[in-house]
Amino acid sequence: MLRLPTFNRVAPLAQLARGPFQFFRDNARCPAWLRTITTVYYILLKFTAMLVYFGLPAYALFNAYGKALSVGSWLWLLRFAVVLAMITLLQVFLGDLLSLRRVVPRIWGVNPPNTDQREKVNAGTTEG
Repeated sequence: MLRLPTFNRVAPLAQLARGPFQFFRDNARCPAWLRTITTVYYILLKFTAMLVYFGLPAYALFNAYGKALSVGSWLWLLRFAVVLAMITLLQVFLGDLLSLRRVVPRIWGVNPPNTDQREKVNAGTTEG
């Protein structure tokens, strides 16, 4: 699996399930059936992690807001805090979805990265 920024890391579990093909250099030799199973496994793990990381906090936020409606004159501050928290949660969630969109094709082997460019970056040079 590739190292791309993400907010919840589940790729090592799917990578481990590939057994002897878990490293990038062995990706081309990985059987199609194993690549498919581990990619689906990765997607399931990712969506489960998203539910935990984003769904539970969103539920807790709405639940706490519903219970705190009796604060009287501080209601405007409570509403502002809830909106700010939901915007932040939504931003992180969308960032994670975009990361998932970039990673899945590469794990599946449809869109492998340019190995030469990656080696140049790792060596500290980016000239062509």
